[in-house]
Amino acid sequence: MEESLKQQLVDRAMEQLAKKSVKAECPRCGANDWNASATSYLIADIDRPVLAMPPPRVPVLSLMCKNCGHIEFHNLKLLGVIPLEPAK
Repeated sequence: MEESLKQQLVDRAMEQLAKKSVKAECPRCGANDWNASATSYLIADIDRPVLAMPPPRVPVLSLMCKNCGHIEFHNLKLLGVIPLEPAK
């Protein structure tokens, strides 16, 4: 994904989190200094084999506290930044 598009997703996600009154402070150390990235992660259940090919991915805003390294993920679809797929 192009870097400018990733930055647009990060900006829109941060706007949505602010609208939802999500606290900006790190829940572990209280700092407010984050690295933010829009990416997609494979979230797998280790007790079950992945049957779908390709495996499902979750598009997320990844936040990492620059002070203590705490990591948070926010689902970009649920924030309304990326459209939800229609139910099948």
